[in-house]
Amino acid sequence: MQTHHSHHQTRLDRTIAILGSSLPVAIVLGVVAFEFFISLTGLVWLVTRLKLPDGFRGINGHIVFWPILGWFAAVMASRLMNGGTGYQYVHDLAFLRYPLFFIAMVDLSSRMPMYRYLIGGLLVGIGYAVINLLSAHLIGHDFLGNPLSRYITKTYEGARIGAMCAYAGPFLLLWGTLDRHMDKRKRLYVIGFGCIAMYLLISCQIRTALLASLFGLVCGFFVLLIVRKRIGIGSVLGLLSLAGIGVWGVWSRQPGLENVYDRVYFWQVSLQIWLQNPIFGVGISSFGDAYRQVFESGIVPPFHSPTGNIYHRLSHHAHNLFLQLMACNGVVGLGVFGWIFWKASRIIRSSVGSWHAGLWSWPFICLVIGLAGWNIYDPFYTTIIFYFLSLISVSVNVDMESRTA
Repeated sequence: MQTHHSHHQTRLDRTIAILGSSLPVAIVLGVVAFEFFISLTGLVWLVTRLKLPDGFRGINGHIVFWPILGWFAAVMASRLMNGGTGYQYVHDLAFLRYPLFFIAMVDLSSRMPMYRYLIGGLLVGIGYAVINLLSAHLIGHDFLGNPLSRYITKTYEGARIGAMCAYAGPFLLLWGTLDRHMDKRKRLYVIGFGCIAMYLLISCQIRTALLASLFGLVCGFFVLLIVRKRIGIGSVLGLLSLAGIGVWGVWSRQPGLENVYDRVYFWQVSLQIWLQNPIFGVGISSFGDAYRQVFESGIVPPFHSPTGNIYHRLSHHAHNLFLQLMACNGVVGLGVFGWIFWKASRIIRSSVGSWHAGLWSWPFICLVIGLAGWNIYDPFYTTIIFYFLSLISVSVNVDMESRTA
């Protein structure tokens, strides 16, 4: 009877692992797909755990468990302090799907090598993305009928694939280049997928993401160089060459400062939103209304750039990680995210020497993209953040198992 129960639990764990690792493919597919998979993963895990008498034992001992729950608590505290409509309460309450996904992945990693599923899912997602992109180039649309234009812009598939590959490319390149425990064939395989991810990122034509990715690649490499104190000259030249090609690709498009000037006005309005609610912010689903209120009030005058252009328009997010957190959840939300960021960085630091060496790029990419990039509360970007937080966090359990085996 015990053996039957054990086999049943193993099958359930494997099902949840497959659901969770399907997120990269779902991100390429679209909003309905990734919302479905991240929600279902957490829900199935929660239901299976509730059926067990000791289903939640030991989960709260993970280093990032309380910070992750703290983020959800900050989101709901902002909502409760500000009130709102029924839709706004439901919208912000639904943020729980992200912590549930994270906790599910961490819990599974205590019983199975969850990192293999997450990395495998990432590789499949990259492969599916490049097949879709090639299809769009060759016949004008992907397998779902989406045109090529959706892949080479800052929205739709371009945004989702670009955000995913901004993190995945440097992770795979650093891992494949610097993990001395892998055989040559596997290293080339991982490096190949890393190059594909960078190709996808370049194809999306999102300068902020590409620069952040290159910055993360170079900074992650040099941090490892300092930590390990010995890395082959071939690795140095290879990564620097790749970064140089990427920088050349960015500048060859003759980037200007107009996009930066455009964001200055967004930042000024977002700062005013935060100043009106400094402790708890206005709430995630209230940001748009608060922005419009400040915009129409005239408190923030139009921004006049040095080029003579005037910037004064609505926006659905702050175009800055820190201002977005402050405006939506106040100093409480910013503090909780900083707590998570610090804990995740500590995990990466303590895990140097294995496949997760590539994750050294994550903190740098997250910060640089955060300066002017995607909205931390845009569902596709939040999903990507939690996917990589899970990949970072399950490595602790895997390492603990390998040390005691």
